[in-house]
Amino acid sequence: MAAAVRQYEDAGGVVVLSGSQDGKPFSTPVATAWAVGEKVFVSNAHVVQPVAEGLGKGLQAFIVLNKNPDKRFRVVAAVPHPNYGKELVNMDGKSAAVPPYDIGIFRVEDRAPRTLRVASASKLRRVDSGYRVAYLGFPMENMVLGGVDVHRPVANMQS
Repeated sequence: MAAAVRQYEDAGGVVVLSGSQDGKPFSTPVATAWAVGEKVFVSNAHVVQPVAEGLGKGLQAFIVLNKNPDKRFRVVAAVPHPNYGKELVNMDGKSAAVPPYDIGIFRVEDRAPRTLRVASASKLRRVDSGYRVAYLGFPMENMVLGGVDVHRPVANMQS
């Protein structure tokens, strides 16, 4: 896993919303996004949606790469999955515990230096309980300013 982290550590970054409030500039870390195309990053819709709303209000958003704060990508569009927020129920008629379709994309101005490879469908079908998975990103829940220095972001790895 450590080798994979080193190989792809510059394929992800922290999403930062910035602007001014009451005449004072601010920068707020929002969450993690990963490069999956030349000018496309992916994240959760619950991240993409508020960024889209902020862009609509004249704020700016950037993705600042892990361990490489000089690589900043201006977000030009934030698009949550079109079915995000749609209520689905299970076979017992209960709402899902986790919102469905919680995925979205950020379109950025410039090309990312590296993109993550998406596993083939056949490999994904073989993933089962007991497989070890890892996450490289910026988990921020319940942390002051998300626990991230937006000027020197260093991702956290969990497996």
